Amino acid sequence: GGSSSLNNTENWYDRAQNFYEENCPETVNGVLGGFGSISPVDLKASRNFLTTVQSKLPDTTDDIVTCDCGAGIGRITKDLLGLVPYP
Repeated sequence: GGSSSLNNTENWYDRAQNFYEENCPETVNGVLGGFGSISPVDLKASRNFLTTVQSKLPDTTDDIVTCDCGAGIGRITKDLLGLVPYP
């Protein structure tokens, strides 16, 4: 039933958390699964995407609110969102 499905889901998340805690150092290389060298390319593509989205938004002087829902080491906040110019 539903209880068994919920337990399986919780078990899956517990196993995933244990895996990351035991195998992934809290570094750019660790959070990118050993591919830390792609971080600059990833950040550049994300900046390009955000620039494109911004260019399609209407001009406004209203407050802009953003939310970073990441769960890593702050790579995106520090190296992307914190550097994006807002009108």
